[in-house]
Amino acid sequence: GVGVLSGAAFGDHPDAPRFRVATSLLYGESEAGKSFLVSDLIAALMTKTDFLGRKVPDRDFKILVATTDDNGEQEYLKRIEDLGVTPNTVWYQMPIMRTPEMWQGLFDAAQDAGVNFVVIDNLLRRS
Repeated sequence: GVGVLSGAAFGDHPDAPRFRVATSLLYGESEAGKSFLVSDLIAALMTKTDFLGRKVPDRDFKILVATTDDNGEQEYLKRIEDLGVTPNTVWYQMPIMRTPEMWQGLFDAAQDAGVNFVVIDNLLRRS
């Protein structure tokens, strides 16, 4: 199965950059469909259509997708385009995140690109 935890469930580091409004963790077994679910969410945000029966915010989204797989960008792009959407997306290939400076690099990339929604797929392979 797949589940979602809010940021409050796993805590925030007190020194973490404060650029986000909300944090959620989507989790589940390998091949459970998490990336497909996120692709559907990205498509809904781009088109301002309902996602799982809920309205999405009525604003423009620019999304950063940080992937750990070598072909993660192509996989996400294909999934989203298969839904008939051309995403306004910035792609970030994540290295192994061993230091706070590496996480700062991701933060800086998001800020520099002017994104307002960040997807990290996946933490397990990059921590």
